[in-house]
Order: sequence, then C-alpha cells, then structure tokens
Amino acid sequence: MPLNHVLVVLNPISGDINKDEIETLFEVFCKSCGTDFNLYRTIGGPTDEQYIRDYQRQHPVDAVVAVGGDGTVNLVAKILIGQSTPLGIVPLGSGNGLSKDLKI
Repeated sequence: MPLNHVLVVLNPISGDINKDEIETLFEVFCKSCGTDFNLYRTIGGPTDEQYIRDYQRQHPVDAVVAVGGDGTVNLVAKILIGQSTPLGIVPLGSGNGLSKDLKI
C-alpha cells in the first residue's frame, strides 16, 4: 500500500534521547519514498488529542507514526481505534514496554 501522506506525532521530552534530528530523518526517508509528512510535537494534555483528531479530519493520512514512549503510542492508538489507519511506532521513550513486547 503506497503511503502518500503520514502524520508523525513526536513527543520531544520522552526518554533521555535527543530527538533534534528526527524531523530531518523523516524528511529524507519520506522524500526517498515519495511520501509527504507532517510532524507534530506533543505539548501534553488534551491539546495533543484534539490536534491529531482535527488534522485527520482536514487531511487524509495513510498512516500515523508515534515517536516516543508508551504514552505517545497510547495517545495515538486510542485515536485510531475503529479506523483502518495503520499505526507506526518509533520507540524513543524511557521504558518502551509495548515496543519491547512487540520486539520493535
């Protein structure tokens, strides 16, 4: 399935990993695949969920990628319940329990 547009949800404060280069990495990767993407940096609270829901209503996305820890994955996953939109996970949190269980 070709991915024309991806929403990347990045938690900039999860874990102890510097995420300054994430946008550049996604830009290079998506460009090589012919995919557009939008990067959203979480700020905490209900604003994040509302932004993601609004973005999906306004822009058709082929996938949503959660970049962070279990909390970031949970935020995105609960929004995607009942949708056929794939969820990608880039585990950059402190514990990454779900990712470890899934062997990601």
